[in-house]
Parts: sequence; structure tokens; C-alpha cells
Amino acid sequence: MEFYGLEIDECTCTFAIKACTYLLDYEYGMGVVEKVLDRGTGGNVFLGSSVINFLVKFDHVDEARRLFDGMRRKDVVSWNTMIRGYVKTGCFEEAVKLFLDMRGYGTMPTSVTMLCLIQALEGIGNAVLGKCAHGCVLELGLREDVMVLTALVNMYGKIGDIRSSSSVFDMIERKSLVSWNAIISAYIQNGRVTDSFTLFQRLIYTGLDFDSVTIVSLLQGCSQISDLNMGKILHGVILRRKCFDLNVILMTSLLALYSKCGALELAKYIFAHMKEKNVVTWTALLVGLAQNGHAEDALRLFCRMQVEGVPPNSVTLVSLIHSCAHLGSLRKGKSVHARLLRGGFSLDDISMTALLDMYSKCGKINYAEKIFSYCWISKDVVLWNSMISCYGLHGNGHQAINLLSRMIDEGVKPNETTFLSLLVACSHSGMVEEGIDLFDKMEPVYNIRPLDKHYACCVDILSRAGRLDEAQAFIAKMPFDPQSDVLESMMNGCRFYKNIDIGVKIADKLLALDSVNPGIYIVLSNIYAEVKKWDEVNYVRDLMRNRAVKKTPGYSVIEIGNLDHTFFAGDDSHPEWDKVNQLLKTLRVAAEASGYVADTSCVLRDVDEQKKVSLLWGHSERLAISLGLLHTPPGSVIRIRKNLRVCNDCHNVTKIISKLVQREIVVRDANRFHHFVDGRCSCRDYW
Repeated sequence: MEFYGLEIDECTCTFAIKACTYLLDYEYGMGVVEKVLDRGTGGNVFLGSSVINFLVKFDHVDEARRLFDGMRRKDVVSWNTMIRGYVKTGCFEEAVKLFLDMRGYGTMPTSVTMLCLIQALEGIGNAVLGKCAHGCVLELGLREDVMVLTALVNMYGKIGDIRSSSSVFDMIERKSLVSWNAIISAYIQNGRVTDSFTLFQRLIYTGLDFDSVTIVSLLQGCSQISDLNMGKILHGVILRRKCFDLNVILMTSLLALYSKCGALELAKYIFAHMKEKNVVTWTALLVGLAQNGHAEDALRLFCRMQVEGVPPNSVTLVSLIHSCAHLGSLRKGKSVHARLLRGGFSLDDISMTALLDMYSKCGKINYAEKIFSYCWISKDVVLWNSMISCYGLHGNGHQAINLLSRMIDEGVKPNETTFLSLLVACSHSGMVEEGIDLFDKMEPVYNIRPLDKHYACCVDILSRAGRLDEAQAFIAKMPFDPQSDVLESMMNGCRFYKNIDIGVKIADKLLALDSVNPGIYIVLSNIYAEVKKWDEVNYVRDLMRNRAVKKTPGYSVIEIGNLDHTFFAGDDSHPEWDKVNQLLKTLRVAAEASGYVADTSCVLRDVDEQKKVSLLWGHSERLAISLGLLHTPPGSVIRIRKNLRVCNDCHNVTKIISKLVQREIVVRDANRFHHFVDGRCSCRDYW
């Protein structure tokens, strides 16, 4: 038309801009828009609406609003287009304001208007305004409009009003599959997973065929309550319905379910056979590995993810931070922290808590304190609890209690986890009176009823301090029968203070509760060994063999460069064993020259004294320390993580080694951190 010199009028521009909108041709469309703006819309409401729709399609909402405000006449299509643009770009409050302007302007809303408004209110989550919109739907006579009523079902589900959601659903006379999917999803979002399966059965009885959206919602419900069996049934449905589109969302939901339920082999199988994967798919498997104790596998999967060019999201990186915390890998943790910052991800309360926890578990309490102190977001109770737990892990009980006061001053209400972390901190710091005082205040002052785990902490506080009679009296006053964690705390105290009579009685009760827990047999065996009752030791070990109960082997890990080196007791399999052994001999001579005498009571085997000393120098943490001294620069910190409690002799000799080599040695054992510096330990020999 332009070539032939024909007149380009408003009608031409209207059709041209619509064509560009359908074709998503931004460049040509903007050329048409420029012509329109040069000429002016001339009051043509159809042309104005078409241009607004085009601009909204490409998220130019501000430009669309300027044109909209300049229109002399506005029809309902113009209003709807502008409201939909605000909803599309997440400007929900603006959408609601514009709807109110529309009513003030005298324009009658349509079903399209109400759909947009309901979606906006769903985003805002305002229950009162949601009810108003519902009233407006009824006032407009839209009580038979399935799409509008289904939108209300969705909205009520999102804002947590499941009763209203169900009531609106029951109003729909001709329910579509979209309506059924909406109500099933609403029940799952509100934790009513069992009821959602009842609705699924009702859907089947109606004769309507369900789709992959239905199954995805149900799979998410199964993940929510960790129902592996029902998840497998749904997997069977997917396989039988060969007509199902095995899209990435459906398969990722299935993978996430298996990961959440700990069925990692099935999750890996699904992952390996998926033709299409996105970042959510990779993250679902990575989270599953991290949450089920496979931290190293999670880190390896992340490396694969990077090789395949899949950019991580914040959930991916937070899961990796948890993996680094589990492994105690400071180097990898700092690397992920840097990746989080470089990626421009917002540091919310979840990521800040994960970082604080990671630095705490990697022994860098000063880094954890910096993150907590300089945290610019509003600290929630989880973040406060993490910092309290950090202090407890490092034996700083007084700082933990001081943090409780600060927390209350800042208007954050403590919860059950807060007091659990505080009691653990008191236990690790030998703060008996302070711990019992906190426990006594839980219910009367803070309105928090103590649980079994809080009682277990108090028993641990008393028994660690050797106050076994008080611990027994405390157990006797409990309002319910003591469970394994309470009795194990008592039994550990009996072992440490060599009280066989009470220890054996507690062991009998524990074995009646949990006969497959190897820790019970080990502690009982140690109680007998420490008083040299070798026949009883052999009886307990025979009992373990007969019941097929296996002891968890002790090991220590040191990270050097990008590699983890793992040592077991007496382990001579390391490629550098000769150098490690030679350095240990040198350290032993130097330690003995400085006054060290081996505490052979830590060897719970019936062998001669010389053999006991030899066994002690083969303990895993000493091997790891020796390798660390060989491969780290002078003056640098040596970091060890151990899966069991450090024995008394290793604790004593590590203090001496730290002074001999003038190095800080940080050991994370099963209970807490030990920072050895210049012949002293941060635990003050109380652990």
C-alpha cells in the first residue's frame, strides 16, 4: 500500500498492528506504532486498544499506560487490555486500582475483566478484596461462567480459604477438567492431600478424562507428605496412559517425588531417561541428593550441570551450600557463595541462613557472625536460631544466651527450636544452672511446651556434669515415658563417669526400645571396657554379631586443594603413608619430650600397654593432621572433620601438637567444634 501510494488510515493500522501482535513481530510492530503516534489515534478506540495490546504483549506497560491515559474514548476492551497488562507483569496493585478507576468511569466489567481482577487478587493474597471480587461476580450475573468461577476456586486456594474454594467449586454446574484441576490443586496447596485424592476419585466417576496437569498436582501432594507408595501408583498411571504427554514438568514432578522420599535410584533412572531437562529438573535431583546425605554426589551433579551449560538458580545454589555444610568443605562453600553473588541472586532469609549454617559448620564462626551482623533483610526466627546453634556448636554458650535477649528485644518470638539450640549450647559449655533455668522458663514465661528432645538436652546437661542422680530424678519427673534420645543422653553420662549399675539398667531399657541401634551396644561395651570387664565386653559384641548389628567405623577427613582425603583408624592405604607415618613418629617423640603421657584408658581392647599406645597413634584424626602438616603452608589452619566423638587422648595430643607446630587445628567431631591453638582447646576440656 505504501509502495503504491495508497492512503494508510486508522483501519489499516489497526489490522497491521494486530497482525504484528499475532506474529510477535516487535520490530515491524513498533514501526506501525510510530506511524500511529505520529498521526494520533484520532479518537479511534479500536486502534488505540490494538496499540495498547501490542505494547502490553511486549511488556511495555508504562508506554501502554501513557497512550491509554491519552485516549479520549475508552471502551471495555481498552480497560481489559490495560488491566491484563498489569497482571501479566506482576503489577497486581496497579491492576486493582485501574479496575476501581474503570468502575468510576462508568464502564461495566465483563467476564474478561473479572478474570484479570481475580488473578490480580490471587497475586496480592488479600482475602477481603477476594470476597469483594466474588460479590462483584455475582452482581454481574456471572454465576454460570465456568472460567470465572474456576478462577475464584484458584484464588481462594492460593489465599488459604479452602472452604470458600470448595463452596465455589460446588456452584459450578458444568465442571470442566480445568475446574477439577483447580480444586485438586487448591486442596494440595492447603495441605489437604488425602482429600485431594478423594476429589480425584470423584473426577474419575464423572467420566471426565484427567490430564498431566492433574497428575502433576497429585505428585506434588505425594511429595508434600512423602507418600512413596501413592507416588508409584501415579507413576504406573503415567506408564499405562501412553497418550500422556511426558513433558518436562510431569517428569520433573515424578523425579522430585522420588528424591523427596529418598528413592534416589528411581530418581536417577527418571533423570537419565528424560529427553528434555531444565534447571528445575537438575535442581530437583541435586536437592534430593543433598537432603539424603549424598553431598558429594550433589556437588558432582552440579559439575555436570555446568559442563552441560545449564545455568543454576538460587534453589540450586542454596542446596549446594547445604551440601558444603554437610561436608565441612570451606573451599567449596566459599566458591558457591561467590557464585551466588556473581549470579546477582537476591540474598533472602533462606540463602542467608544457609550461608550462616555453612560457615558455622566449616569452623568459620567469625564469617557466620559477619553474615548475621551485616544481614540487611529482616531477620526471621530461623536466622536467629541458626546463629544460636552456631554458638552452641562452637561452645559459646554465653553468646547464645545473650542472643536470646537481643532476639526478644527486636520483637522476634522464640520457638521450640530456639530453646533446643540454647540447651545444646549450655550442654557444650558446661552451663548447668543456666540450662536448667532456661528449661524451667520455657512454658511459664515463653508459653512453649517442652518436647522429648528438650528433656533429652537437660538430661545431657546434668549427666555431662556428673550429676547422674539429678539426671535420674529429672527423668522420673517427666510427664511421659522417656524415649531413646533421653535414655541415650543418660547412658553417655554413665559411660563417662564409669557408673556401670545405672548404665546397664539404661541400656536394657534402650535395647527394648531400639534393638538395632549400634550406638547403644557400643556405649554399653565401652562402659564395661573402661572398668576392664572384658567378658561382658565380649558378650555385648557377640550380641551385636548375632543380631546383625554393625558398628559405624570411625574416620576423619581433611580437604587439601580440591581433594578430600579420608583416613580410618590404623589406615596405611594412603599413597603417602610412609611420609605420614614418619611425621607421626617425629610428633610422638616431641610430644613425649614435652610431658605427654598416653591415656590408654581410651583403648577399649584387652591388649598390653605398649600395643594400646601404638593403637592410639593410629587414630584417624592424627593421620589426617599429619597429612595436613605435610601439604599445607606453615601457619595456615588445618581443618579436620570426624564422624565420631574425639577421644580424650586424641584431644590431649592435638593440643600439644598445635603448640609444637604453632598451627591452629580445627576439628569438627560428631558433637561440636574444637579449635586447638597454642596448647589449648576452645572447649576448655569440656565436651
